[in-house]
Amino acid sequence: MSKPNDTTGQTIKLDQHYWAERWQQGDTGWHQPDGSPTLRQNWLSLQLAANAVMLVPFCGKTPDMLWLAAQGHHVVGVEVARQAIDEFFDDNRLSFRQWQADDGIHYCADYQQGRIEIVEGDVLALSDDTLKRCQAVYDRGALVAQTLSQRQAYYQAVYGRLAVGCKALLLTVDYPQHQKMGPPFAVGQAEVTHHLGQHWQIVLQSLEDMLPANPGYQQAGVDYAHSLTMLLEKVF
Repeated sequence: MSKPNDTTGQTIKLDQHYWAERWQQGDTGWHQPDGSPTLRQNWLSLQLAANAVMLVPFCGKTPDMLWLAAQGHHVVGVEVARQAIDEFFDDNRLSFRQWQADDGIHYCADYQQGRIEIVEGDVLALSDDTLKRCQAVYDRGALVAQTLSQRQAYYQAVYGRLAVGCKALLLTVDYPQHQKMGPPFAVGQAEVTHHLGQHWQIVLQSLEDMLPANPGYQQAGVDYAHSLTMLLEKVF
């Protein structure tokens, strides 16, 4: 299977079949079995209420959802690959209830002090009701998993419809896109500001050199590779 890229001027759609195949083949290098240390280091900076509703787009089966629910949050994950959803509930031995809604099948389980709800469907097709109850976003794998044309639609369809006052922890990577194929695709602060700066306050929390510890970027011969952590708040 050829890997999509933004280096040829072509727009290649990463659709449900692409991601389902990645899960079936076990080709899920983005998955962190122990969760993200960046989430734990930065989440308190958002200063959220303990029972805040959290959107986790492209959630896969990340254990970060367990961690967020353990803090007392109501997690709303979104995932197109049914296998990832099944594995999440099976791996964590969670019983769930489910229902059909306009934006997909919802699976919901209580966990410690919180709740985990996963929507099986396209994040661009989330209903206004689902989005507007979200008070924060944890975006680690969604933005960087999409080509430029897909990201442009995503900025509008997701971030554009979230309510004023919503906060976000956004994790991206940045490197010379013409030197390496994605995903993950390069998303720098300038792009995020261009698309969201009119309505969102954007603070660069950290920028770290990820090249020394990442053989894939080294082998690609990129000039640089950075991991970015941004804090966002919708103010208008």
